[in-house]
Amino acid sequence: MYVVGTSVYVPLIMLLRSRLRKVMVEYEFHLLDLTLYESCNVFWKECVKLHRIDLETARQSCRLAVALARYATLHQLAELDPGEVIDIAVKEKHNGARCVVHSSSQAAGRTASQQRPRPAESCAEAWRQGLQSRGVPGDHKGAG
Repeated sequence: MYVVGTSVYVPLIMLLRSRLRKVMVEYEFHLLDLTLYESCNVFWKECVKLHRIDLETARQSCRLAVALARYATLHQLAELDPGEVIDIAVKEKHNGARCVVHSSSQAAGRTASQQRPRPAESCAEAWRQGLQSRGVPGDHKGAG
């Protein structure tokens, strides 16, 4: 199970498009309803403000973000208990949950016991590397 926010969901949509469905089912994605709104806002900004994507790509990406949500467990913002959210976050922090990846340049010349994981620049980067290592087809250069 993975709770996925906008900063991970959007790069995965741009990277995998409809192939993300398989990943979402396999890894049991959980999304907040707000993530869908925020995702469409990111596509708007990428189009209108940053001119990185065209209008049709922004529209298609927003529709895809909403359509793919049916393959995740969708949670309503109103149903969350803020105290419980903090308790879960603190518990996970103490359990050592974090995104880490191994840098191939750091690993060069080191034995396995000497290699240290470095914090991922973003969880999207960790996802990108995880998708590559699992052989998920596609160009994974755009994630992260």
